[in-house]
Amino acid sequence: MISRIGRCAVVAVTAAALVVIVPAGTAFAKKNRVTATVNGKKLKAKGRRAPASYNDNGTTILASKGRRLIRTLGVGCAINPLRETTFPLTPPPEVCSANYTEMTVKGANVTINGWLAVQGANVTFDTFDGHRLTGRFSVVLDAIAPNGAPPATIEGTFDVGPVE
Repeated sequence: MISRIGRCAVVAVTAAALVVIVPAGTAFAKKNRVTATVNGKKLKAKGRRAPASYNDNGTTILASKGRRLIRTLGVGCAINPLRETTFPLTPPPEVCSANYTEMTVKGANVTINGWLAVQGANVTFDTFDGHRLTGRFSVVLDAIAPNGAPPATIEGTFDVGPVE
């Protein structure tokens, strides 16, 4: 049996080890977040389900949610907003694309419906603080054959840091 002083020492040593092992920046880092409305249905993704990348090839923002109905949204622009010095930045819709898929998994049966806009996505990069990029997007996507679904109207926001 550990005495009261012994328990306090164990707690203090454990707390000190956590402070040393987990850097403060990692412990309190803000999670990536993408929220969107797809034909009136909310899609919210955060953390590792909302990765982003921005480099010399362009900017991509993804969001995925679900287990049996997996909804995935992707928005990308062939522009690196970090090279621009003034925000907000709204690139021409011709350099931005978007896609959306719904995959339903029922046992061994998988059904996939998809929507795509090769260009024409409206994206605005609102802020960049040296690490995090925020902004908003809107687009109307055409259904990919053969699903025969009507176009998907999507509006959303993002608050993301780069994939590291």
